[in-house]
Amino acid sequence: MPDQFPQEVADLSPGARLVYRALGDGPMTIDEIQTETALSKRSIYNCTSALEDVDVIEVRTDVSDARKRLYVRT
Repeated sequence: MPDQFPQEVADLSPGARLVYRALGDGPMTIDEIQTETALSKRSIYNCTSALEDVDVIEVRTDVSDARKRLYVRT
């Protein structure tokens, strides 16, 4: 059965859909998303920006390391 995405996500690039699917496992840093998806960091930044623009993810500060950002589905 194919993956079902919210319409906002279905209209985005395949990379953005891949990042959104990876975030279904819980909050992730850019490095964790890269390990999970094999996308370049530049692509991940573009994808997370597009996902933020349609309000399906948000960015939080990692409480264990304030220098890191966590990406979380909303």
